Amino acid sequence: MFEHVAPASVSFGRHEGQAAVRAVWESMDTHFPGYTMDILDIFASGNQACCRWVIRWKAEDGSDAALHGVDVITVRDGKIAEKLTYGTL
Repeated sequence: MFEHVAPASVSFGRHEGQAAVRAVWESMDTHFPGYTMDILDIFASGNQACCRWVIRWKAEDGSDAALHGVDVITVRDGKIAEKLTYGTL
């Protein structure tokens, strides 16, 4: 399960299953043309991890745009079972 909680303009909603999650990642360039993603921090404890990141891209008006976010990840049986994404523009 993969759930985005972000401003309405970039909210992707909830995605369950490998195919649905893959589709989100494959559509990233549609939402953030020419984006780059930088990982700022990663923390882990037990079966949970937290990743702080920033996505940068050029807005339609040519200005620089950025989305700062945090993923909270839960792992079960060696696989990502849940990834909650929180972000702000």
